[in-house]
Amino acid sequence: MRYIINLLILFFLFTSCNHKKNVEKSSKNDLEYNLLFGKVKSVTTEFANDGYTGNNKRNLKIFNKNKRLIKEIDFAKDSIIIKQSDYEFNKNAQLLKSIKLEKYPRSKQICIYKYNNNDSLISIICNKKGFNRETKVKRDFKNRIKKIEHFINDSLDYSFIYKRNLITGQKDSEIFSSKSSWKETKYSYKNNLVNKKVEKEVWIFADKKDTMTKQFYFKYYQNRKIKSKETRDLSSSSYEVDNLKYYDNGVLAEQSIQLIKDSTTTQNLLMKWDRFGNIILHQNYKLNGDISKSRKTVYEYDEQNNWISKKNLKSKSLINVSKRTIEYYK
Repeated sequence: MRYIINLLILFFLFTSCNHKKNVEKSSKNDLEYNLLFGKVKSVTTEFANDGYTGNNKRNLKIFNKNKRLIKEIDFAKDSIIIKQSDYEFNKNAQLLKSIKLEKYPRSKQICIYKYNNNDSLISIICNKKGFNRETKVKRDFKNRIKKIEHFINDSLDYSFIYKRNLITGQKDSEIFSSKSSWKETKYSYKNNLVNKKVEKEVWIFADKKDTMTKQFYFKYYQNRKIKSKETRDLSSSSYEVDNLKYYDNGVLAEQSIQLIKDSTTTQNLLMKWDRFGNIILHQNYKLNGDISKSRKTVYEYDEQNNWISKKNLKSKSLINVSKRTIEYYK
C-alpha cells in the first residue's frame, strides 16, 4: 500500500508542481534556466547513444534578444520534426501565448497567459483536443499569491492556498488539496530564514487512507544559502541528511545525501557540479564506503563558458555524447 501511495505522490506532485512553478516563476530568464551565458541566439544539440554524432536525434532552441525562448523543435533521426513549441511575448518580455505540436501522437496545445495591472500572472488557459485546463491565480493587496486553482474542463482538479503572517508577511503555511489528497506545509523562521518545515499528507486510495508527516530542519551559511537539510519521516526510524557546498559565485558545487537508520548510514549519494551549474559527478556508495555506482560527465566549453561537448561515462565507460552548436547575437 505504501509503495503505491508513494508512486501516486510522485505523479501528483510532478504534475501539480509544474503548474505551480509556472505561476511562481522566479526572476530568472530563459537563458539562465538553460544554464546559458552570453547573447545566445540559438542552440542546436545533437544526441548520440553510441558515442558518435551524425544522423541522430536533435533539439533546436531559439531565443530572442530579451533572453526568452521563442521556439523549440525536437527532430527524429531522419530530421523529421516530432515536436515543436512556439512562444509569444509582449514588450515586457511576458509570455502571452504558447503553441505546442506533437507528431506522435498527433496533437496541438494552445495556452494563453493573462496578467493583472501589476504585470503579475493571474491566469493560464490551455486547450488540447477539446481538453481544457485553466490555472487561476488570486493575489492579495500586496500582489502576493494567496491561492492557485487548477481546473480541468471547468472542474476543480487541485488548489494551493497560502497563509501569511499579518505582521512579518512571511508565509506561515501552504495547503494543497485535490480529490484524492491533501497536504499542509507549515513554516517556522529564524533570522528571516526557514529553519523548520512540517508537511502532513493525507492520501485516499481504493477507499483506504494513508497519512504521512515529515519534518525538515535547515541550517545556513553566513551568506544565507542552505548548508544542510535534515528530513525526518515520523512513520519511519530512518532520516535523511543533505549537506551542500557552493562555489564563491554562489553556484551549487556539491551535495551529499545520507540515509541514516539507528545511527548507521545505510545509503550515501554524492553529486557535484561545475562552476557553471552543470552536473559532473553522480556517485552511490556501499555501507563500507566503496563506490557502488558512478556516473561522470566531461565537458568542453566555448569562450562564453557554454558547453559544446558533453560525454557521459559510467564506471569509466563511455555511454553517450552530446554536441552543441551555439549561435550568438552580435
